[in-house]
Amino acid sequence: MESNYTGHDVRVTGGNELAAMAACALALALLQGVPGVYALPLGVRVQPAVLTVYQDGTVVVNQTLTLSDNVSVIYVPLLASQVGDILVLDQSGSPVNYQLSGSNMTVYSLGDTKIAVTYDTEMLTSKNESAWAISFTTSFNATVILPMGSTILSISAAPVSTSVQNSSPVVSVSPGTWTVDYGLSLSTETVQSGSSTASSGASTSHTASSSTSSSAANSGPASTQQSSQSASASQPSGYLIAVVVLVVVLVAAAIVVVLMRQRRGAATLRPDDVEVLRFIRDKGGKVSEVEIRQRFSLPRTSSWRQVKRLEQLQYVRITKQGQQNVVELLKDGF
Repeated sequence: MESNYTGHDVRVTGGNELAAMAACALALALLQGVPGVYALPLGVRVQPAVLTVYQDGTVVVNQTLTLSDNVSVIYVPLLASQVGDILVLDQSGSPVNYQLSGSNMTVYSLGDTKIAVTYDTEMLTSKNESAWAISFTTSFNATVILPMGSTILSISAAPVSTSVQNSSPVVSVSPGTWTVDYGLSLSTETVQSGSSTASSGASTSHTASSSTSSSAANSGPASTQQSSQSASASQPSGYLIAVVVLVVVLVAAAIVVVLMRQRRGAATLRPDDVEVLRFIRDKGGKVSEVEIRQRFSLPRTSSWRQVKRLEQLQYVRITKQGQQNVVELLKDGF
């Protein structure tokens, strides 16, 4: 029997079936005995995951993978099953499609050479009185950056290294299950406590000032309160009266204008004017002044006064074409 074992891949050729099953069981037992083991496809390299811990217990996880061109799909294990603000980008900063299934992420890289995965979670930290703890299982090397000014209380196993960067403790660990206990600095807790106290004090002060203002308002003379109520009651009624009067005036003015226009049209448009307008309309809406004189046997001065009157009433428009006056009809309804 030949057994060729590489990561999670177990291939068996030759031998009997029992020997093959035994080899598979042995390989599975070896994998289960090492926590956090994850088999990567060929051509994929993973940088250490960076876990940035904030004072409120939120953890932001950053994971970067370098891929070869022939990798189109990759499975990335997440550190928690409940995550938020997920962002998956390629080497150019463009979003990459992915799919979540519990704490597993399927990334469709499709030839990308670099994938950066970022997400946050509140499932990794817990608080016991004044002490905090972050617990996680990682398949890769990881770097934990604790809150600024905090202190490491204990670590579940020997880490790869510890250091301090910008007043933040940094713990580097290998693949496996880890728990890091830490405590926040006294100044941070004092600031948080002071903020809540100040907020409560401001609320109390606001309530007291409101009560004082209310008491001062209620303690005034009865006559002053009555006069204020009377003034406030009279202002809306006076405003309504003014609005009603204004509306009535506008409506009356509109009616007067309409009546004047109708009366003006009826009074100034004479029967002979209507005949001239109909003649212009029957001629296609445009005739010369000479045609009007010939049609109605009018002297020159009479026909001129008539078409000028119709122009003033905005029924026609007079234009000069050569040596003749042309009369053009503007509106119908006469």
